[in-house]
Amino acid sequence: MFQKQEGNGAMETIVGASVKLKGNLKSEGDIKILGTLNGEVQTKGHVYIGKEAEVVGKVKAGSVNVAGFINGSVDAKERLEIESTGKVFGDIKTTILVVQEGGIFSGKSEMKVETLEEKEGEEEIEPELETTEPEIE
Repeated sequence: MFQKQEGNGAMETIVGASVKLKGNLKSEGDIKILGTLNGEVQTKGHVYIGKEAEVVGKVKAGSVNVAGFINGSVDAKERLEIESTGKVFGDIKTTILVVQEGGIFSGKSEMKVETLEEKEGEEEIEPELETTEPEIE
């Protein structure tokens, strides 16, 4: 489970299995939710929703793994993976979507497409066209 995460490998915030949290959770690092959260989750890092976890609200992160339940929209900048036990009821937006066999997704999905301006270190190349004027005799 955790070997799949794409964050920096260190969980900054853990919501334990017996915790019932109501409110918004905002962080710069990775978040692991094992309990119940009613509110918004926002981080630039990775979010892992455990098998017994429930989140009611929006999740916005760099990447998200869902083994539990989300009732709300998910915006994963890089990747969203719904594991075989995972359930997502809400609209999603991501670049890469993986739904394992048995995983459930109900909602609209929008795949992000990287534009030329968003690519780092690459310059836009304009095609060179050679034009000649027709000869008139």
